[in-house]
Amino acid sequence: MVRLGERRRETLIEKTPDMANAVAVSTFLSQFLTERPFSIELAMAGVGVWLALWMFTLALAKEYRR
Repeated sequence: MVRLGERRRETLIEKTPDMANAVAVSTFLSQFLTERPFSIELAMAGVGVWLALWMFTLALAKEYRR
């Protein structure tokens, strides 16, 4: 795992969920703003990235508490 200072780790733990939510919202909203049909594959990819970022945040927070 990457070694981070305390302040950088706190910032990463705080901001990664915001980034995950931005990915999920942009994935869904962008599909409604275009004229292409709704893509289940793109929606599932957005959910997968959202989930991966949240899991990364939880793992980082767990390690931080030790």
